Amino acid sequence: MLRLLNLGVNPSRIIYANTIKQPSMLQYAAKHNISLMTFDSESELHKIKTIYPDANLILRTLPAGDYKCKIDLRQKFGCPLSKIRHLLQTAIELGLNVIGTSFHVGSGCHDGNAYIASIRQARSVFNMAAELGINMKLLNIGGGYPGESSSTETFIKIAEAVNEQLDKDFAVEDEVEIIAEPGSYMVSSSSVLAVNIIGKRILSKTDLYNEEDIMPTVDSESETKHVMYYVNDGVYGSFTDVIIVPENLDLDVHTLKCNKDEDRYESTVWGPTCCGFDCIIKSTKLPMSEVGDWFYFRDMGAYTTVFICSFNGMPSPRKAFVCSEDRWRAIYPEETNEKSL
Repeated sequence: MLRLLNLGVNPSRIIYANTIKQPSMLQYAAKHNISLMTFDSESELHKIKTIYPDANLILRTLPAGDYKCKIDLRQKFGCPLSKIRHLLQTAIELGLNVIGTSFHVGSGCHDGNAYIASIRQARSVFNMAAELGINMKLLNIGGGYPGESSSTETFIKIAEAVNEQLDKDFAVEDEVEIIAEPGSYMVSSSSVLAVNIIGKRILSKTDLYNEEDIMPTVDSESETKHVMYYVNDGVYGSFTDVIIVPENLDLDVHTLKCNKDEDRYESTVWGPTCCGFDCIIKSTKLPMSEVGDWFYFRDMGAYTTVFICSFNGMPSPRKAFVCSEDRWRAIYPEETNEKSL
């Protein structure tokens, strides 16, 4: 909130979207007139009543249906449909102002049906609120929209499905304000991460899977090579998603150096720490690379560097901002002299 205020954002345009708010931060919001905020439990309503009774509240509901997404938020956030009427009645009894509802289908959702189902449910929440005398006028359709460079068509299909369903359930004459939280969509493809190879080992199948504590007796040179690469970033840095959502992660590694040798070898990519869990990719096919060469990963703009910790004293990646000359001229047409480029 402080950062947004320092950027000159009007408090009326800021939403405190975490349904569980620290009392001190709620006090800060009240002090700076940041009144728009979400809730999904009775205890949160009582907290808001005590600290910021004039807040404008948005009821966050549990997403409708069970749709595949990268990070499922349903276990942590969202009021189930069966408890919505009770929460709304509690808000009325406490004299609190509920102005809308919201949902979040989960991060990295590629199924437009998830949004369709949740918009339909939001319509029923509006109807339920009207029966209780609450005039809802805001709908927050959350985030989760795919923003990877390869998902443009998927996003377009989701957007078309969302707009069509909003037209069906929230007609223009209802005068309902629609907002969204397309955070990862905006930045997923904004960054490319380059990692440097700081170490390398070439092993054979016998080396990897020898079950006896003895030296292998076969000629390892005649066996299929398995290459172990160690790079200067890992799961305690930009690759935390490897630990958080390993079953939904599809990391695509590329070699920055053009290799004349087109042969590809079974490879493992490890992070730089002393931890045995610090493995970025367990198995992939890569051309033979050397210490000092570079790998790179696309679509590393969301949920990467924000997770970095200082485990083993590893530094954060250095950031370099790149913009094409054509795009720079389009954004800053008044700065056309060579000195500004």
